[in-house]
Amino acid sequence: MKKVILLIIPLFIMFLTIASCAKVKSEVLIDSWAFYKNKYINNDGRVIDFQRDSITTSEGQSYAMLRAVLVNDQKTFDLVYQWSKNNLKRDNDRLFAWLWGQTKDNGWGIIYKNAASDADIDIAFALILANKQWKDKSYLTEAKEVINDIWNLETKVINGQRVLISGVEQGKSEKIDINPSYFAPYAFRIFGKYDKSHNWKELVNSSYDLLNRVTLETKTGLPPNWFYMDAVSGKITFDEASSLKNDFSYDAIRVFARIYIDYVYSKDKRALNILEKSRFFIEKYPEPEKDFIFYTNFKNDGSIRDNDENIGAISVLIPVFNLYDKNYATALYSSKVMKNYNAKGYWADQDNYYTQNLSWLGTWMYLNEKK
Repeated sequence: MKKVILLIIPLFIMFLTIASCAKVKSEVLIDSWAFYKNKYINNDGRVIDFQRDSITTSEGQSYAMLRAVLVNDQKTFDLVYQWSKNNLKRDNDRLFAWLWGQTKDNGWGIIYKNAASDADIDIAFALILANKQWKDKSYLTEAKEVINDIWNLETKVINGQRVLISGVEQGKSEKIDINPSYFAPYAFRIFGKYDKSHNWKELVNSSYDLLNRVTLETKTGLPPNWFYMDAVSGKITFDEASSLKNDFSYDAIRVFARIYIDYVYSKDKRALNILEKSRFFIEKYPEPEKDFIFYTNFKNDGSIRDNDENIGAISVLIPVFNLYDKNYATALYSSKVMKNYNAKGYWADQDNYYTQNLSWLGTWMYLNEKK
């Protein structure tokens, strides 16, 4: 199989001048991308989640676009983006429907039209990187259209503060669903470079403010998967009927990845207060070289949620750990991430595409930090 060249570069340089970066090979990242393309991406550009009835999400499409631009794979990038435009674009705006799959009449198409702001942000961000990488202004033109609708439809002023909401429909509720793992300060900063008509710093500031507020509400000090904000007062509450929404789990783990990227890019000291929450794990598991289960799913009250060891979640924590304790990060990377890597190009369960994406992105960030 023909291999692509991977760009291993400091993140802050990547965000500004990705095309000028040095090219360095990483067999793990290149081979795992090849495996992922072969298994999960159809010839037409659709990314398939085989564990959930072969659905496709805008989130999955956005991950593929980000990974494609980071490995300089324009052919796959264009294929995935074109499928997304052809099949996920909503009728009256430039955002993307978040769920596509088998419909009630046994056909295939959009089965939930609401947009998901994390995917819209990642798609727009990937398009900006593509413009930098491949010198094609059409990517930037389309990114600006998505960015404009993110601001207009997926942000809302709540009690004087502009906040990222989780999707278009959520903004219509009196009690608004907020997913802190959607907050992407680095992307907001870069959107502001291309969209002068909106003050994207407002989103940077509210992201940090809300993360600080919500982590004070949990016994672990870790962010929850979701929380509510009152549309008028801005009061934060949790969903009493759903423990999973309140817990630190598969969504919330991405908070550390997004805030880590912002810190590397901007050196905003507010990021450190959030990233230091990860010391919860270092204190809980002080000997990373030993054979043990590294739990990453915790209930709001601090108890372990389940017995799952998610290698993807561990992977995105490692570059954060590397900021504080390089020996710890190195040992954990060896004992967990690489120990669970199969030479065929996948981590742990090859059918879990979230594990594949998070493991790849965490490894990519860690290798950049090491360099």
